[in-house]
Amino acid sequence: MRQPLINFLLGILIITLACAALQWMWNANAPAAMQLYHGWALLAAFPITITALHLFLTMPGSSPQAFTRNFMGTTMLKMMVFGGVLVLFLMFSKQDKRVVAVHFLVYYLLFTVFEVVMLQMAIKKK
Repeated sequence: MRQPLINFLLGILIITLACAALQWMWNANAPAAMQLYHGWALLAAFPITITALHLFLTMPGSSPQAFTRNFMGTTMLKMMVFGGVLVLFLMFSKQDKRVVAVHFLVYYLLFTVFEVVMLQMAIKKK
């Protein structure tokens, strides 16, 4: 395996485990009305999607113009997919909708920042 891919997968694993630990601590300490029991399913959507998009964007042999087109397209696709995931969670979750939205936004922010940093590192090495 290539070293940048190993670094990316290790980073995704660390962020996912940190988010899972924070989710567990939240549920252990928050009042019952503010707990998110199915937050693990919401969290699972992020590393899977981000990894697939990263693998697509870092495929070898693409021109800078193709990378730009692919990045813009996958960003739009990611936003639509995650928007759909949020809507589904808000529709079917029995927990407080504010808690679902806050967890979603925190996950989205952390994983998006990580994705952009890793893509910048991959581009600089090319």
